Amino acid sequence: MTKHYKYQLKKLSELKEYDANSRTHSPEQIEQLQRSIKEFGFTSPVLFDENNILVAGHARCIAAANLGMNEVPAIFVDGLTAEQRSALVITDNKLALSAGWNFDALRSELNFLEDAGFDVSLTGFDIEDFNMDDDLFDEGDYDEVTGEPKKTDEGYSEFAIVMPYDEKVSLVSKLNKIKTEKGLETNYEAMAILVQSYD
Repeated sequence: MTKHYKYQLKKLSELKEYDANSRTHSPEQIEQLQRSIKEFGFTSPVLFDENNILVAGHARCIAAANLGMNEVPAIFVDGLTAEQRSALVITDNKLALSAGWNFDALRSELNFLEDAGFDVSLTGFDIEDFNMDDDLFDEGDYDEVTGEPKKTDEGYSEFAIVMPYDEKVSLVSKLNKIKTEKGLETNYEAMAILVQSYD
């Protein structure tokens, strides 16, 4: 069936949440969206169907409401079956997650923004996430006889982790966040909290 799309300004009070939406949104993400809307405007229209039910843009609507907006840019999507609407809700969220990053280019762009005095946190990234000298990843020394990691006089032991670059950036980002929230100074303290969360 042919789908019809119509761009318009839509009142937030008329839009309804899709009850079966499986995507969750943290307060931190909503705050990031609010800051993004303040800086750049509402650049990505939400999608809704003939029953005014949101197909895409649930978090953006929450952020807009928190900012006191009454209307948002929206696209009316007509002619979807119930199955297509359900699939589109999932697809809209999942496909973006399937994309990768050119981290050399990304780091270069973030450094450009930081050098220009732009608030890099608006991008959702932190320059510290790209700190490749992070002490967590230093190569450890191993006892030649036992093969066990050597210990310092204080009882510490270093180890190395080999993982895909983007996963490393994600891990460092999480550790930096834990250190900031908990007032910690070292990665091993943050790592301990991260590990304990899965016990």
